[in-house]
Amino acid sequence: MLDVPSYLLRLQLADRPGSLGSVAVALGTVGADILSLDVVERGPGYAIDDLVIDLPPGSMPDSLITAAEALNGVHVHSIRPHTGLLEAHRELELIDRVAAAAASARLEVLAQEAPHVLRANWCTVVRQDGTGFIRVAGSAGAPRHRPPPLLGCR
Repeated sequence: MLDVPSYLLRLQLADRPGSLGSVAVALGTVGADILSLDVVERGPGYAIDDLVIDLPPGSMPDSLITAAEALNGVHVHSIRPHTGLLEAHRELELIDRVAAAAASARLEVLAQEAPHVLRANWCTVVRQDGTGFIRVAGSAGAPRHRPPPLLGCR
């Protein structure tokens, strides 16, 4: 059996009939095989979807970005390798570390460890106060400034 690289592609597209089909056709032109689709979020006029995609050996993953973003209204949020395996042991280890930490340090431990487990660049834990959000804990590389108030949040 050939070792075919898989990727998780998160993209935003217009939430209208035919837009996902257009993305599938565009990705097919670069040899992509869509294995699964999850709708992550839907908002007024847009959807954010996760697609697990196999690429033929030797294909570059950036060809997925180029093909998708050639379509009007499509933006790729991220692309990352996808192992196809459940890696629950990593999440369970994170839960163990957070639970073992002193109560006053649990959010900091979560913020420091979560990027590794979730394969993210950084993590910030915030809480809402009367005027917006306050940073409670954050990993290396996380923004330290106070974000502006989010519209619609009360």
